[in-house]
Amino acid sequence: MTAKEGQVKALLKSSSEAADVIREHVEAGGLVRVESHLDADGLAAAGIMGVALNRLGARFMIRIERWLDEQVV
Repeated sequence: MTAKEGQVKALLKSSSEAADVIREHVEAGGLVRVESHLDADGLAAAGIMGVALNRLGARFMIRIERWLDEQVV
């Protein structure tokens, strides 16, 4: 599957906007909650998020769930 240039640009724009929201929340002293799944990719993703948030100096907590659905999140 090949991504179209417009799709890539849209993804980068959305990612940048999400990063700005997280950065503003961290700078305001807010707590960031990371919810992830108890499998290899979920643990890896939570670990990556933890490292990134730690580098920002964020207050955060990571919670690993056996099952993720709308009620958990």
